[in-house]
Amino acid sequence: MKSYLLIVLFWLSFSASYAQRTCSTTEYVKTHFQLQNKDLDVSNTLPARDTVPNEIITIPVIVHVLFNSASQNISEEQIMSQIDVLNRDFRLLNADKALVPAAFAGLQADSRIMFCLAKVAPDGRSTTGINRIYSNKPFFMVADDMKFKSRGGVDAWDTKNYLNIWVCNMFGRALGYATPPGGDPTKDGVVINFDVFGTKGTVREDFNKGRTATHEVAHWLGLQHIWGDDICGDDGVHDTPRQKSHNFGCPTSPRVTDCS
Repeated sequence: MKSYLLIVLFWLSFSASYAQRTCSTTEYVKTHFQLQNKDLDVSNTLPARDTVPNEIITIPVIVHVLFNSASQNISEEQIMSQIDVLNRDFRLLNADKALVPAAFAGLQADSRIMFCLAKVAPDGRSTTGINRIYSNKPFFMVADDMKFKSRGGVDAWDTKNYLNIWVCNMFGRALGYATPPGGDPTKDGVVINFDVFGTKGTVREDFNKGRTATHEVAHWLGLQHIWGDDICGDDGVHDTPRQKSHNFGCPTSPRVTDCS
């Protein structure tokens, strides 16, 4: 996927607050995804297919709300506010697209991906797309426990047909994390802290634009951070210059590093 919109959102969504709370996908991939799944047989994935011209792909989402207190049991309105943000961001309907620097403005694109809460459960019954589960665990580490009933979480729905999003109380500074494509299907999906999910309700004031989920869903779709998770690394998308590392605060554009 080469939608520059998503790359810009990676830059915007974590530039101001990275020092306080973080995306934990890099940590997860290094400590869990690669080591545990390096020999995984992924032959059970769906066969690849081409899209037709101008096709819009709609991905059914199941939101697993794992709560240990009333504040963690977020409202349907808060969940819907996040789905709305995902659809605006991935379809280039976000109002702040006007803030994209001039050097990249011509590269913005509608990714033609949309998201909706699932209407049909794996067993064929109707569903709201929201699965509320009380957990006796007060918080979860970046270690996939929330993805298994046996560990105080809830098992994933069929990951060939749903995007599983686990919303729970994350330990420490973690905002959330995602599994890149090609891993263990029982762990596939996105994890988001309950207080940075959506734009209303229990969401923290400094993370109330819904961009944490946009960021992590883009990881789930295969995008890396723009610094390639290495000093002057390669993110695999050639329309962004090499970035030395994270951006902090709100740097003035253009900001040029010694590797770009």
